[in-house]
Amino acid sequence: MVQACRHYLLNPTESHSDERRNALKVLILDDSRVMRQRLVAMLSHVPEVEVVGEAEDPLKGLRSIREIKPDAVILDVRNQRRRGIDILRNIKKNSPAPVVLMLTNEFYPKQRRSVIQDKADFFLDKFTELDRLGSVFRELKGPVQ
Repeated sequence: MVQACRHYLLNPTESHSDERRNALKVLILDDSRVMRQRLVAMLSHVPEVEVVGEAEDPLKGLRSIREIKPDAVILDVRNQRRRGIDILRNIKKNSPAPVVLMLTNEFYPKQRRSVIQDKADFFLDKFTELDRLGSVFRELKGPVQ
C-alpha cells in the first residue's frame, strides 16, 4: 500500500546548511506519485525551498498543513478524492494561510480566473510553466538578508 502522507521534517539534531535553515517550507499535495516525485526532485535544486512533506490524500494533506504549518503548498487542481478548488478553499480558511501554488494539466483561462478568485496565489500549467516553480519560490523568498 502506498503511503498517503510523508513528512520530511528533519531531526533538530541534524545539521542544516544556512540556506536550508531559512528556506521556505513546502508541502506537496498531489494524488500522482510520479508528479510528487518530480516536484521533490525539481525543488531539491532550489536552495530557497525545503520540501517538508507530501500527501496523496487531501484529508491527510490538510491535516499535515495544520501540523507542519508550511509556508507554501503545491496543490493539484484535480484530485481523485476531492476537487482541488475545495481543498484550496479549506486551506485559505486558516490564518495565516500558506501561499498556494495550484498546478493543472488542463489549462483553461476560465479555470485560472476561478482559482485566483478563490485565493490561489499562483496557477501554473504543468506542461508549459512547471519550470517557473524555482523562480516563483525565489521571488517569494525575496532578497537574501
